Amino acid sequence: MKVLYGEPLSQEELKHYTQIVYSNTLVAIKGLCSALELFGYKAELSAEQAQAYDSLMDCGEFDTITPELGEFIKSLWGSEVFQRTWDRRAEFQIVDSHKVLL
Repeated sequence: MKVLYGEPLSQEELKHYTQIVYSNTLVAIKGLCSALELFGYKAELSAEQAQAYDSLMDCGEFDTITPELGEFIKSLWGSEVFQRTWDRRAEFQIVDSHKVLL
């Protein structure tokens, strides 16, 4: 409600919501990674993208998104393979609004 009415959030609230955004982002990207593998696209990843894929799949859904993880996410999201997977999102479980996070 604070956000809707323009009231500032406390540092504690910001910290709490930051972790929620991190978690939602990691759940979404890992869901896309799983779908990418299910569709047989994993072999099309470059060596750098495959390393990013492996690193993201190894992290937990409650991990902090470090600058390195952020770069891995950007690398994968920008790939043609990931965009093809996103285009098939009706075939697996993902919330459309996650695109905003990614």
